[in-house]
Amino acid sequence: MESETAYVAVAPARSTEEYDPEAMGVAVVAVLYDGTVYYFERDDLPRLFDLLSRADRIVGVNDYVVEALAPYGDFPRSSFVGVQTRISDALGERVSLNNAARATLGRERDDPRRLPLEWQEGREKTVKRSLRKDLQVIRDLDEAVRGGEVRVTHPRTMEETVVET
Repeated sequence: MESETAYVAVAPARSTEEYDPEAMGVAVVAVLYDGTVYYFERDDLPRLFDLLSRADRIVGVNDYVVEALAPYGDFPRSSFVGVQTRISDALGERVSLNNAARATLGRERDDPRRLPLEWQEGREKTVKRSLRKDLQVIRDLDEAVRGGEVRVTHPRTMEETVVET
């Protein structure tokens, strides 16, 4: 039986000057599971944790996903994989998700820093569209990581290189 993977993207409710997932809160979470995209706003988070409990693997960008969602319920940390973290660890230094997405997939995710303001301004459809795009990038990069076919533009040399994952 093939393992079930849930891909997760989180839009924070607020921007903060310092990295503080708890203070940033959660506006909406998107999950790609079994071919369907689900959206969970803050009041729906108990349903999110029910869905995540069914997955064998949970894949997001990095530990921000865990840190942002942990205050709201029992996040299955042992099932979580941060795709950006895996690529950075394999490279030996931090690399952005967009760097790997651009070099590996030929596309990028939208800038996540603008999501809190868009959500506060009532542009929920725009935020959800960005999260859907994130899920596709996360899924495709996860497949590339698992297949050992990840490329990045090295931050120091600006040369494209294959990362052995």
